[in-house]
Amino acid sequence: MFGGSQRIVAHRLADGRRVFETLGPDESDILFRGIFTGADAESRARAIDTIRQQGNTVSLQWQSFKYDVIVRTFTASYNSPWWISYSLRLAVVKQNTAVSSQSPTNLSSILADLADARSGLAQVSMDSASLPSSAALTAATTSGTSANRNAMQAITSVIASIDQRIDQAGANMATLTSDESTSPDIDVMTALSVGEILAILTGCRALLSRALVTLAE
Repeated sequence: MFGGSQRIVAHRLADGRRVFETLGPDESDILFRGIFTGADAESRARAIDTIRQQGNTVSLQWQSFKYDVIVRTFTASYNSPWWISYSLRLAVVKQNTAVSSQSPTNLSSILADLADARSGLAQVSMDSASLPSSAALTAATTSGTSANRNAMQAITSVIASIDQRIDQAGANMATLTSDESTSPDIDVMTALSVGEILAILTGCRALLSRALVTLAE
């Protein structure tokens, strides 16, 4: 979430008219929710918490937005070393000049998402070789080009494979919860394993979907 309000003073005249004086923008806090995934999820979550503790002004940039901000609150829910959900509230110090959406940060974001997705897919023994390489992505950041279309098709194909695996895992989970012949201890352990697989697959799908949206811009 982003945005804010305009500070306004209303002067009420004797005849009932009002004259408004604008005093400038008042930026609302920027809110984020997300999930740190992959082998370095814990270290990234700790890095954000360190920034909160220090209270320094830092630069925030995504797409065409650029701000100087202070981390007001950061809360994280530790589910596993590779899956940490979080929420972030940032106080805006200053809104800077908008940047081009086709920026190096854009490419870095895509590369990071695909790297995290590859790491997650490896944990559930899914092949990620068809995902575009770093070199292919560097040439694919211009929307509408053949390289851009090829990269998007490759990512879309992997997402489709993940969807099939999610459906399969969901069916396995449903079978476990309805099968009364299975030992309760084994049933719970297997269900937890399937649940972890579903969590990883869902996270990988979210990462690839975000990369796909960024490539389309």
